[in-house]
Amino acid sequence: MKIINYYLLFICLVLFSCATNTTSGIQESNQINSKTSTLSEDESKECMQYSSWQSDYWKEKNYRRCIYCNMYMMDLNCDLSEDRVNYYNLSRSFIELSPEKADSAFWALRAGMNFNGETEVLLELGAYIAQKTNNIDDQLYYLQEVSELYPNNQRALEKLSSLYGKQERYDEQVEVLDLWLDFEICSPDSDLDKDEDYVCITPKKYKKAISEKKRAYQFQGLETSEVDLERWEADKSNMQYGLFYLKALKEQEDWYNIIEYADEMLFYDNSNISILEMKAEAQETEFEYTEAISTYERLYDITSDFKYAVNISKILVEDSDFKDAFKWAKEAVVSAESNPNQEGKGEAVFQKAEVLFYLGRSCQDQSISFWDKIVYEIALKDYKKAYEFKNYNAQLRVNELEKDNYYITTTSDWAQYASGVNEVCPSCQNDKIEDPLKDCYSFITTKVKKK
Repeated sequence: MKIINYYLLFICLVLFSCATNTTSGIQESNQINSKTSTLSEDESKECMQYSSWQSDYWKEKNYRRCIYCNMYMMDLNCDLSEDRVNYYNLSRSFIELSPEKADSAFWALRAGMNFNGETEVLLELGAYIAQKTNNIDDQLYYLQEVSELYPNNQRALEKLSSLYGKQERYDEQVEVLDLWLDFEICSPDSDLDKDEDYVCITPKKYKKAISEKKRAYQFQGLETSEVDLERWEADKSNMQYGLFYLKALKEQEDWYNIIEYADEMLFYDNSNISILEMKAEAQETEFEYTEAISTYERLYDITSDFKYAVNISKILVEDSDFKDAFKWAKEAVVSAESNPNQEGKGEAVFQKAEVLFYLGRSCQDQSISFWDKIVYEIALKDYKKAYEFKNYNAQLRVNELEKDNYYITTTSDWAQYASGVNEVCPSCQNDKIEDPLKDCYSFITTKVKKK
């Protein structure tokens, strides 16, 4: 027995001092396996003992002893017994000891394949050894073999995608990613531990795969909206994916499809603020004013946010519906005043002034009337208030309206058209005012005092 141990020690020293030739190693193992077809009872017991020891050494990461035990088992021809050489542990031990022992690791790996066939675990080990030695070609080879022979192995697809991406081989990367993305997305109640036959891709991995595909498209100069659409159609209840697609459409200024797909997405979540906002913007851009107003009204009902009331008011001004535009502008002011620090009040008051300004432009004849000036004066007051709330666009309107006193009533205007009157408002009936009130101003209740 001592002679055998010395012999094995010599073998280990040789293995650790230089890499073993792959072809000769396999031939040698074949020769060993052909020595005999049976083992004695003592040999079988010894195989069992060394099998147990190598397992313990592997768990302890004692790779040298793990190698010693498995090599000794090869010499004993333990593959003929129930306790066979653990080629995985043998090969892995070589590479874990040092990348310089890659040849020995591959020798053990191929010996294992020669005995066990191209199993999934051994092929993956081949990719691992190649990775440890930075051998890209071999790594790709083994991963491709895994994906072809074991198509449900998502680990191989994930690593293949990463490698192709690093190599800037984007066409091949996309092909791999498409295979990966073909898996059904795991449902939240999927119990993968209990149902081993059920193969699905986790939402986290799906997100990673689709992101890598989008990146590959970008590097190829391809339109990424197709990827965003694919992601959403795979899980239509995921509004985040839907938003990604809508944003991609927005970048293309594809307003028509934004409206179409937004409606489909809202079927799953009819109160999604972001989707409703993009839909309203698209409708407004496409001059679908009635539909846009309806969408903004929905948003305002949900949030009571002043900005939606402002948007409605702006659309109504474009449509020359000044009465309703003024109503929504006042609604925006009330909404903004309810915010902490009255955030947005400047914008809301500015819009209220804008309604009056454009109303005056619309109603004004070739010559400006007393009532035109009254309306502009009300607007001026709101512009100044808006400026106080840090809406600096308002100052431009202030400068315009105060220039040469053309838009603002003077003492002579009051003397000529409202003699003996101290205060007026367009909606207030006053027979003492000489200038007849225009119907377009009849809804304005704000009062203006005499100069």
